[in-house]
Amino acid sequence: GDALASLGHAVDETRLAESTYRVAEAIRKHRWIGLLVSRHTDFLYCNESTSKEMQDFLQAEAQRRDRVLRSLDIDSQLLEHSYQWMQWCDRCSLILCGNDIPAMERKLEVTSVPSSGRVEIWRDSQERLHVEPWPFRKPQIEVQVECRTIEQLSFEDDAELWEALINSEPEFQKFRFAVAR
Repeated sequence: GDALASLGHAVDETRLAESTYRVAEAIRKHRWIGLLVSRHTDFLYCNESTSKEMQDFLQAEAQRRDRVLRSLDIDSQLLEHSYQWMQWCDRCSLILCGNDIPAMERKLEVTSVPSSGRVEIWRDSQERLHVEPWPFRKPQIEVQVECRTIEQLSFEDDAELWEALINSEPEFQKFRFAVAR
């Protein structure tokens, strides 16, 4: 019991230290980035059973977000809308990079966005990607990610993996999106 409680306390301390650092770094870059990172921290830990210190941090961050929004004259709904789309972009990038789009034009829910509802992605027979509802201004877009292929299957430690990554040549993978017809 005591060992488990001690481990839980250590995890809480690490989460709090990392969250405090990440929010501070984001704020240093730009207040808007700080707002988004702060909102993400709230998303990650608000419903978790965390320490009183973490709960105090989350409450202080909520108050700070309100102050910054007022000073920027931005409505909290814009922050929430932007955060929801940021989550969508993050989830979509994980799907693309993990090659997780189903075969045979089956649709996959990327996420649900309160302003748009369920957002789905699929690939058609011409290898074009589609998103519904369409979130972009243009009827077609292309995005690319940088990839590195490593033939070695196992590594002695993280340092050896890191060395292999930095010594490999980057390649680009392109994804073409188009409005579904």
